[in-house]
Parts: sequence; structure tokens; C-alpha cells
Amino acid sequence: MCPSEQDAFDLIEALTLCGPLRIIRSDAVCLVDETDSTNALALEPGLDGAVYLAERQRTGRGRFGRSWHSAPGLGLWFSVRLTGNPDGLLFAAGLAMRDALGAFVPVSLKWPNDIMSGCRKICGMLLERRDGRIALGIGVNVLHRPEDFPPDLRDTAGSLAMAAGGAAPPRREAVFAMALTCLDRELNLWRAGAVEPLWQRWVESCNILGRQIHRGGLSGRVVRVDPDGALIVQTNAGAVKVRDGDIVELE
Repeated sequence: MCPSEQDAFDLIEALTLCGPLRIIRSDAVCLVDETDSTNALALEPGLDGAVYLAERQRTGRGRFGRSWHSAPGLGLWFSVRLTGNPDGLLFAAGLAMRDALGAFVPVSLKWPNDIMSGCRKICGMLLERRDGRIALGIGVNVLHRPEDFPPDLRDTAGSLAMAAGGAAPPRREAVFAMALTCLDRELNLWRAGAVEPLWQRWVESCNILGRQIHRGGLSGRVVRVDPDGALIVQTNAGAVKVRDGDIVELE
């Protein structure tokens, strides 16, 4: 799907659709045509709560430095600049994006912080820090069809349009407005220090406790999720802490 003039993102419309915002600065939302990475913009000095949205990222990335396919006109690639203690921030972001995208199609939250439509990933998040500033980067696949993804992603990547099936896909402006509204709600809790309630809701939403998982050469059952988001996996050789990485659920 190639973007056309009528696909140009209408930032004014998107901000009009937002609910009340307290942490996110609606007067500091910047839309750029192209940038290396919106996280790089958010890590520069500037206003707390500012948002950077790009039509295209040249070097968008996810966890482990993996590239994130950021095709123009098809998705939402944005970052929020924040300050404060980052503990619990990804819990807040995961819960917010689950609710935001769940307003359009059925989704689930997968450990450590992916939003899934069935077995396909439609949203990812990346947290980076520099000099006391935090960049919360979020990528959402909105209008993609399978052929819009590189061949190596076509079996695992999804989008809101694909999840909608034959129904009309949501407009990017509506998705962005819902994302900012839900993020602001959860960021209020994070900034108020409500990390434990966020963690408890996040653990419940990930639905991973008791699951048998496989990661590399490790297999076992998840018996606990620590407050830092790490999994405690009971294996035949004992308990192992898994902090991050891809996992395959066997049950």
C-alpha cells in the first residue's frame, strides 16, 4: 500500500480527538516527515511530556538493536520525552497501548512488552535514557497489508488493518489520539509512584504465570514475575531468572 496525499497525517485532527492530557503536552507534539529515530529526538534537551511523531524513521529500532520497519503513511512511529524514575514506566506503557489498540481490534499484551493480534505483533515499545531524560518509543502498525512488510517479517508482523479483516481499518489520527489519551492516564499513575499496582495489572495482563516456556536451550514453567519485569522460570536444574528476550510458549 503506497501512501497518497489524502493519507497525510492530520495532527490537528488527532489532537482534537484526544481526551484531557496532564503529563503529555498537547502543545508540544511535533510531527516530522522523516528522521533517523524519534527516540533520538526525545533524548535531546526539551520539554517534559513532549511527543515526536515521524512519518518515516530511517533507523527505527526495537529491543536488542533490531531494526523496526517504519514505512511512511502506514503506521505510527512516536516517542514521548519524560523525566523521573523509569521504574514501572514500561508497565504503564504496555497497559496503555493494550487499551488503546484494544479499542479498535482484539489484542493481547505479551511479555515483555509487545502488543499482539493473535500471533502477530502489531506494536512494540523501547525505553532509552540519557542525561536524566527518558525516551519512551512506540511503534504501531496501522494500515499495513502483508505485502507491505519485508519478506522476513510477513509471518510474524501484523497491523490493525489486517486484524480488522474486511472491515474498514481505523484512521491513524484516531489511533494516535487514543494512544495519547491512554498513555496519559497510565503515566499519571506512574508519576504518582503507583508502580506496584501497575506491575500487578501488567502481570495479570501478560497471562504468563504458570506457562511452560522455551527460550534458547532453557525450558521451564514461569512461577513468578518480579517487580522489575523479569521472569522466574522453574527448570529441571532449578530456578532461573529471565530478564528479557524472545520466548516461545509451549502451553
